[in-house]
Amino acid sequence: MKPYLVMDVDGVFNPISDDAPDGYERRMYSGPERSGFAWVNPAHADWLAEVLPRVEAVWATSWRTEPSALAWMARQLGLPEDLPQIEVGRYGGTGFGYTAKFGPVTKFIGDRPTIWIDDVFGGKDYIWAEDRTASGIPTLLEDPRPYKGLDDIGMGRVLAWLAEQEFDGDTYEPDRENG
Repeated sequence: MKPYLVMDVDGVFNPISDDAPDGYERRMYSGPERSGFAWVNPAHADWLAEVLPRVEAVWATSWRTEPSALAWMARQLGLPEDLPQIEVGRYGGTGFGYTAKFGPVTKFIGDRPTIWIDDVFGGKDYIWAEDRTASGIPTLLEDPRPYKGLDDIGMGRVLAWLAEQEFDGDTYEPDRENG
């Protein structure tokens, strides 16, 4: 089975910045829920095109409450508009050392290998990921800086993580040569 790729929007694909970070373009959105602009990096679409055949992508974002805006962002990134969405509610930061999305995301992913990209993790989220990986469920948390968004280094870490794993059809087998 393919690993999940759990994705946030703001701070990941849309940096929280007044000025465009390197590689980003300002794109306007006008829809029934809201209008405004988002920073979009065309390199993300290329990277996602490389990653998508190897993962099952799912959203975990407060944009879920604005379906037309999320569909617009999906189009900007070259993603299908009908990706599954984990109901995480509105942004909630962290509490007791975990991201507010921890409960809904972990319930959704179960025991499946996972790459989770979000700009808000608490310290215990990293321990959880390490423990899952140690127990045989590969888990990668990628946490871009919210004012820069997902950069080449973060995209490279995800690709390297995928290269270290062996996911074949309906089963998961760890790469025995690399540990």
